[in-house]
Amino acid sequence: MAGLGVFFPVATPADVTTDFRSNLVLVNLGASAITCALTSGDHAREVEVPAGAYLQVNDVGNWLGLGPGTAGVEVTGSGSWTGFVSSIDPVLGDPTTMAGLVPSGDVVRLFPGVASLPGENGTEWRSQAVIASVADGETTVVLELLQRDSPDVAASASVALAAGEVL
Repeated sequence: MAGLGVFFPVATPADVTTDFRSNLVLVNLGASAITCALTSGDHAREVEVPAGAYLQVNDVGNWLGLGPGTAGVEVTGSGSWTGFVSSIDPVLGDPTTMAGLVPSGDVVRLFPGVASLPGENGTEWRSQAVIASVADGETTVVLELLQRDSPDVAASASVALAAGEVL
């Protein structure tokens, strides 16, 4: 992915004990060191990733100087690389990993999961999604909730996103 801008949604906590945080892992696939540039709005920093190694940037949003909340970070590398973001649950410490996004036109993605379901000991499971636009202009995302084992749409909503917006 040399020179290609890859977009990652990241969570920056106001309080690491109660808010999700994101770590970024960059993997250098080449035989010499590379430089990866991270940008989000007017925030920018670079890191060097040694040859054939990986580098983890913990709490990448705070490291980059972003305010609390969810934002998009674009990563470009001077050589061959790959990477992912892990979003860390503040209570359980469980990570959810996300691959980066590249502009690709119309795409349909299917995410299995629950919409709402009671759990053990009075807990309630609720699905959450992070939607990010990698388009150069405004784009519309259509969200549809499909019933299990059925092509029927149980609920639908459209969301307009500006270029680079994360929701």
